[in-house]
Amino acid sequence: MFGKKKQTPEMPVQPGQVKVGSQSADMTKPQTPPSDSALVAKVPPKANGEVPVKASVVSEGTLVKGFIEAKGPLHFLGHIEGEVKAPQVSLGASAQLKGIIRCEQLSLHGRIDGEIHCRELVVGRTAHIQGSVHCESISLETGATLNGDIQVK
Repeated sequence: MFGKKKQTPEMPVQPGQVKVGSQSADMTKPQTPPSDSALVAKVPPKANGEVPVKASVVSEGTLVKGFIEAKGPLHFLGHIEGEVKAPQVSLGASAQLKGIIRCEQLSLHGRIDGEIHCRELVVGRTAHIQGSVHCESISLETGATLNGDIQVK
């Protein structure tokens, strides 16, 4: 009952094999990691036959200086100093941008010191904007901080 281990028959492990749980793996064969395409969801082509561009990510703890232009979405968690141009941009809560951002859609949860030029702006409750905003539509969550000029066209 309690305290006694259930006896299970041991499977012999051959040279070059590693036992994992009740399975053994052949370590003499080279192990290949899954490809990036196996880790990313499949996105169907657009109606015009173009394959959509995957999002680019700047991770937390990364500093990028200069001009960034992308044909696809950008997601920032790190620090950016310079100008960003892309169709869709999102800044996570840990992201900071000093400079100018130009995009169609901006989802902001981090900090921007500079200029924002976009069509649609969504400002989350953790966001801080210091500078000027030029957009067609804006949505502000309670708690967001905005210090500067706003021009909604």
